[in-house]
Amino acid sequence: MTRNKLTQSIILKLFLNIILFVYCIPILAAEIPFGVTPKEINDIGLVPNANLVGPETQFGVDRQGNLLMSYDYKIGNRIGVTLEGIEYRLSYWNVGALGGTSGYLFWKKDYSRAVLTLTPIAQDGGRIISDRVDNSKVGLPDSWKVEPAINEPNFRSASCILTFSGGPSGTFKGTCNEGEKISGRLISAGTSVVFDTIEGVQVQQPLSLIKGISLPLNKDAFSDWKLGEQGCQDSGTRFNSISGTVKVASDANAKADSWGFARLETVLCVDDHVQTGEESEAILSFADMSTFVMKPETEIIINSPPKRDSKWSLAYGKIKANIENMAKDGTMNIEMSQAVAGIKGTTFILEEDGKNSVLKVIEGKVEFTSKPSGQKELVMAGEKITATDTGLTPKQAYNIDKELKEWSDRDLPIMVIIIVFATVAIIVALYILGIKPKFR
Repeated sequence: MTRNKLTQSIILKLFLNIILFVYCIPILAAEIPFGVTPKEINDIGLVPNANLVGPETQFGVDRQGNLLMSYDYKIGNRIGVTLEGIEYRLSYWNVGALGGTSGYLFWKKDYSRAVLTLTPIAQDGGRIISDRVDNSKVGLPDSWKVEPAINEPNFRSASCILTFSGGPSGTFKGTCNEGEKISGRLISAGTSVVFDTIEGVQVQQPLSLIKGISLPLNKDAFSDWKLGEQGCQDSGTRFNSISGTVKVASDANAKADSWGFARLETVLCVDDHVQTGEESEAILSFADMSTFVMKPETEIIINSPPKRDSKWSLAYGKIKANIENMAKDGTMNIEMSQAVAGIKGTTFILEEDGKNSVLKVIEGKVEFTSKPSGQKELVMAGEKITATDTGLTPKQAYNIDKELKEWSDRDLPIMVIIIVFATVAIIVALYILGIKPKFR
């Protein structure tokens, strides 16, 4: 093999490895609660001097910037320093160890890693010990000459590398820069942290001062867990995809026409309404991986919490549901204006316009019950039926493939992107090998 071909071969292998690297970044996230998104939190706060542990109002500072609880009379040290407080910085991922790790090499993320930094903040510079006064000639102990400091001390921070267990009730445990062992826990649904155990041969003063004190944190760090919110019962349903304008409202707000925009991390509560606008779609996922696909101009209502037998309502519009995984676990009832669809594991489509309720079964079977007449029909795959204010129409056959094509068109742009990327990658690889493809 010539040197030129060897070089081309090496470049090609490198190119293919890069592609493989992009597609094969491993992710390990074994226990993250359904619908929770990993978020990196960087909290900064100040514990005022009045709240610090101990009665001291003034402190000493040595030449290395270490905060001292008592004065150390040495040249260059400070005495009489008043603190504004202790600044704390806590960086962590909300999911902690629940999120495991993701990526590798230079891109590896360890969601359990956390860092705590404590830095004293001075209110004044105190006084500096400038010289020692020899009083032996007068029979008195030596004294010290002190001068007012012209600047504030440059404090040395206490820093700790921690492991966070994750979640709004998670715990922290780790080691600080002087070997101290520290542990703490989140309280008040993750809105505060308390470090109640700090041990070491000689514990740095910033650590001692904040021991057992509640440190306020970011109130949005655990919003995905939907804790502490009045009147919200988590439905266990989350957004898998949002395209265009998708809105969410509680039952009361929906009736008042007061809607908020949906986000992927939005937690959906029992009795919440979800609404898609024009040329907008949304995919909802359940903990058992069942899905609802909402077409444009559709509104659904989540009527019950996650359990074996759940209930939803379709106010208007079109949905396609895949509830195959619910077959062995329970049933789902979806209420429409003219009928109720009882599902026990199947794939189907529902259409609602306020006067007519239409069911189309793709896989499995659905029991369809007329609300006005009480008439029931078992609708099989490939059949559709309509409910009106007078009852149920006869079942009819319909073209499943044609119906599915309407729903699958939304995936075409993604497939085109994948095909184009693969084609470009192949062409680049051929050029690297010196093979020029011919296009007619």
